[in-house]
Amino acid sequence: MKRPMMKPQDVVVLFSLLLCEKADWVIAEIANGASLSISETHASIGRLEDCGLLSPASRRPIMAPVREFLLHGLKYVFPVEVGGKITRGMPTAHSAPRISERIADGGGVEDTYVWPCAHGSSRGMSVTPLYRTVPEAAQKSGSMYELLALADALCIGRIREKKLAEKLLEKRLAELEAARP
Repeated sequence: MKRPMMKPQDVVVLFSLLLCEKADWVIAEIANGASLSISETHASIGRLEDCGLLSPASRRPIMAPVREFLLHGLKYVFPVEVGGKITRGMPTAHSAPRISERIADGGGVEDTYVWPCAHGSSRGMSVTPLYRTVPEAAQKSGSMYELLALADALCIGRIREKKLAEKLLEKRLAELEAARP
């Protein structure tokens, strides 16, 4: 039996599935939310099922393992790469809107983390996105942006920022679970 090997884009697809409000979704909708091709999305869905994060029967994420993976495994499977250079991009981790409002930092570019992208409005330390389509997916949906930034915040920064990210992610996952069809 071949062991499933998750890829970074699987996390983006997982977030797209979590945010999908319909139980009878089609792959094209999930692909659009993740800013991936249909074939990439189809392969990701298969890997999520193989890893026990997505139910093949209900076609919905299985919340207990999803929660465990995101809060305790993500940082080990897909560690965040922080570059050493200042660049223009979209704020992420504790620099993203939902988290930054709760943390007082130095306010300088060295304290700001961004995904490099031409349409970004902030300057800060370069962070390699989980997958190349992350900035595009984040621009399409504020909810997707929030989940992707929280995923980075679990891996970057000081203990208090990581603890806040855990708390915010747990709250958001509970909200998504309660809103399920």
